[in-house]
Amino acid sequence: MEENNMLQERPDVKIVGSGGSAGGRVGKLSIVGEAELNGDVDALSFKCTGNAVVYGKVKTGSLKLTGELSIKGSLEGEKLNMTGKLHVGGESESQSVKMRGKTVTEGQKNGEQMELSGYNTDSSGCQAEEFRLHGSVHMDGMLNAEKVEIKLFGDSRIKEIGGGQIRIKPSGGVWAMLGMFNTGGPRQLSVDCIEGDVIELENTEAGLVRGSRVTIGPGCKIGLVEYIESFHQDDSSRIEQCNQIG
Repeated sequence: MEENNMLQERPDVKIVGSGGSAGGRVGKLSIVGEAELNGDVDALSFKCTGNAVVYGKVKTGSLKLTGELSIKGSLEGEKLNMTGKLHVGGESESQSVKMRGKTVTEGQKNGEQMELSGYNTDSSGCQAEEFRLHGSVHMDGMLNAEKVEIKLFGDSRIKEIGGGQIRIKPSGGVWAMLGMFNTGGPRQLSVDCIEGDVIELENTEAGLVRGSRVTIGPGCKIGLVEYIESFHQDDSSRIEQCNQIG
């Protein structure tokens, strides 16, 4: 009896073609076409193939997007899988994220595993266990993750980076070919400050780099490097000052 009541509380909703809904507490939410949801959405699963706008918050166990989705409020989901364009007007909270395309997040982005491919804009910062990016990123706040791996195929900017292992380099293979046609500028990252345990950088311009083991590869311009255990520098990179500390 309790299970039947739960199903009644969460009816499945399917929108095909062009339509709308008041949002609310639902089971499986499926959109094929174009839709407007006028309110907060609490769904066990959210699948969108097409274009949709949510005038509120979204909470879901899983979100699968092929197309374009605009969420005016915050986004909370255990598993996010997206191909296309995603805009989140508030904060984003998730466990597993795979995004391919263009993402814009106006609030803080938090997650466990993040794997992003394409163009990413974050008006605030990002907190994660693992952060992997193939593409370009513009983040006005701090990126903080135990493991950071960024492969650039466009001009990028992050205010600060902190973590355990931090690796930044230009993309290779098919990503390098895509980079030939992108309009995002050179494959270069600009950042005020980088702090971590193991730091490996290429094509990076930073004011301060501080870590235990620091490797400055080709294409870097660094104001100050502070290291504890070891330091290596490529001859093509420029460092104004380097100090061993600790």
